[in-house]
Amino acid sequence: MRACQLIVLLLLITQGCVNGIDRIQLSPRLLYSRKDGGTMPINSTTIAVNWTRELLTKLGLPHLKSRLHQAKILEGNDGLLFEMQTYLYALEVKRAWDQQLSDYELYEELDRASMNCSSDCVNKDYELMQTELKF
Repeated sequence: MRACQLIVLLLLITQGCVNGIDRIQLSPRLLYSRKDGGTMPINSTTIAVNWTRELLTKLGLPHLKSRLHQAKILEGNDGLLFEMQTYLYALEVKRAWDQQLSDYELYEELDRASMNCSSDCVNKDYELMQTELKF
């Protein structure tokens, strides 16, 4: 009986029907990009994994650097796609992003030098979202 219940639960989760669970929230992949769809400010020597590790540090999550599974720069420099080891780590990164974005907007009038994250990391021109994009 438990096996049947587990199968039904998994089917419901994949359809996003349990307690408002969104399939995207179960994805360990995140996409860092510009909101306007423009290209990211990177050069030909940028290494995706290093860039992701820098972003994690700027978000106050250096302990998650070792939990990074893979990363790549999208074709045309349209964004940085990276995957954490589990969706729970991805949720932690997303929460940290949302918190810093909220802080950024709250203190937008203050001196930006006092912010923990530089303006090219977390601001209203960029977005970080969980995604199901493939590598």
